[in-house]
Amino acid sequence: MQTADTGATTSMVDETMPLGVDDLTFRLVDADLLSPERDAELIELLRTAFNGGPSWFQFDVEPLDHVRWKLHEFAGRALLELIEDGDRMVGCQIRHLHRYLSQGEEVAVTEGVDLAHAPAYQGRGLRSATRALRDQEMELLPAARYGLGLGAHPLSQRRLGRTSRNELVGNPWLTMVKVISPAGVIRARLAARSERTSDSAAASSSGNTPSRTRAALEAQGVGNRPSRWRQLRAGLALIGATAWSPFRRPTRGAWTIQTVEAFDDRADRFWERAHRQFDVVQIRDRAYLNWRFCDRRSGGFTVRTAEQDGELLGYVALRVVDSSEVIADLLTLPDRPDVVRALIDDAVQVAQGRGADRIRCWSIAGHQYLPALRRAGFSSYPHVMSLTYRAWSETKEQLAFLADPATRIHFQPADTDHL
Repeated sequence: MQTADTGATTSMVDETMPLGVDDLTFRLVDADLLSPERDAELIELLRTAFNGGPSWFQFDVEPLDHVRWKLHEFAGRALLELIEDGDRMVGCQIRHLHRYLSQGEEVAVTEGVDLAHAPAYQGRGLRSATRALRDQEMELLPAARYGLGLGAHPLSQRRLGRTSRNELVGNPWLTMVKVISPAGVIRARLAARSERTSDSAAASSSGNTPSRTRAALEAQGVGNRPSRWRQLRAGLALIGATAWSPFRRPTRGAWTIQTVEAFDDRADRFWERAHRQFDVVQIRDRAYLNWRFCDRRSGGFTVRTAEQDGELLGYVALRVVDSSEVIADLLTLPDRPDVVRALIDDAVQVAQGRGADRIRCWSIAGHQYLPALRRAGFSSYPHVMSLTYRAWSETKEQLAFLADPATRIHFQPADTDHL
């Protein structure tokens, strides 16, 4: 197995370049070079750009601690793209270099997270200028083969297939839902709608223009939201799946399922066998799993493992988001659909015990775990989100396998910063 070099060209790191918009400048900074004062400035920029902060500002940890976990202790290499007006930070994006296995070779795959522009600088073409500069200076990240991530912002979704250079992977990204409490789902939707209306009214009455975040734009009706007919049809399918749920018998076996606080060295042995069933998958060794799911600064996950005869058969990572339980990650040994189903059933029981009104997960169409999800009572629900890739050091032709529906891609919500 070849190993990826996740380094960037040192001559380009921390070099100030004109952005091409007014007198603004662009820098790519290694996370290790950022001072505590810069971390604090980053937090304040995110607070204003996200109308109070991104969703992780609500975690049970200080935002600064989360940034240190995400930026300084990332299980790979992290850099920060900075847009500056003099000495002032007015734009940023954290750039992660993930370790992936891609067609049997370890490569660096990049993902941009926490993209933010100060409200006063929005609408001035900063995103386009940054993208153009990166295209011209591709040696900024020579080790990154390609980018892979989820697109959910209405403006980025609108650009797909037109001005965007992102390409859709071969199979669509699906939202899978199992309703536990229909009444609870209805109450949650009504509450969310009321909250969006009150937030919009408050902004109008105060004369303030909110930052153009995904949530703000969706509240204004910007973007390609699913039609009411699609939502109604999917809702009826969810009701039907829920009605049959009591008649679906859970899978039982000789394994045990329990909550763990950390992964031990068995995780590395498990990973060496588990990855062989996929062509593209982020490396999930012991170090990564403990960083992603077992550090409370990540936001808090419940990890349930299936074990037999002292060995790890699989795991599922769960998190509560609002009134929903979310399956953040699910992985088992190859050819173990029984363990897949057992972990899904266990996740549903955990959700019920925590009073969730529904349990959600996401998956690529054609994934081998989908049949088990459907048998457990999950049904697809329309959602405007897409899994895309973008060429970095390789050409579009070299990445044609990502657009091939036959490519076995294992991509889960926890592979991104969306969760």
